[in-house]
Amino acid sequence: MSLKNFHIFFVICSSLFCWGTAYLLLSGLPDSGTPSYLTMGIICCLGGVILPIYGTFFYKKMVKMGLYK
Repeated sequence: MSLKNFHIFFVICSSLFCWGTAYLLLSGLPDSGTPSYLTMGIICCLGGVILPIYGTFFYKKMVKMGLYK
C-alpha cells in the first residue's frame, strides 16, 4: 500500500472515528451533564465534516498531479 493510499484510508478512518465519538458524546451516554461533553461532541462533529472535505481535496490534487490514474 502506497503512502498516498494509506493517507486516504487514514482520513476515512479518522472521519469515522470522529463521527462515532461525537455520537457517543452527544447521545447522552455520559450522563454527567457537564458542558465539556457538548463541546467535545461539537468539535468531533466538525472534524467529521472537515476530514472528508480535506480528503477530497487531497485526492483531486493527486489526480491533477498525475499520481493517481
